[in-house]
Amino acid sequence: MIYLVDGHNVIFAGAKKFCSATESGRRAELVRKIRDYLVGKRGIEVVVVFDSRNKYPAEKTPKSLPRVRVIYASENRNADEMIDIMVQRAKNPREIVVVSSDRQVLKNADYSGARTMTAQEFLDLILPAEISDDDADEKPEILTDEEMAEWKKYFGID
Repeated sequence: MIYLVDGHNVIFAGAKKFCSATESGRRAELVRKIRDYLVGKRGIEVVVVFDSRNKYPAEKTPKSLPRVRVIYASENRNADEMIDIMVQRAKNPREIVVVSSDRQVLKNADYSGARTMTAQEFLDLILPAEISDDDADEKPEILTDEEMAEWKKYFGID
């Protein structure tokens, strides 16, 4: 399975999940989060497509890592167009999941036979579930004395 990811869409969708103050820092964070997600998973490769690196000439750009390839669109194409072209040129689009929040990109991918996923769905997939503020205020369930006695009896504890 190959995921073609519109990197800036994912960063924008999860703005609160990226800590870096710079654009290049947020791009590098995304690549690391994807790499961390892939640990222990087989048969998955991710291609993250960003708009032209010339938009951010003074900043460092994240490098590819094993199983996470970083591609920058050319000056005359944006990431959406690059993803569309990659899907159209694929030998088997059914093995591709296009990740974007752009409806037209998702529609084009679907039409070509690729699977689709929104940027938020992708973030939900790659990031561990976070405890919501509501959950953090909940107290853990505590056993009653009667329940505790039953468990002690069950495990043979006096």
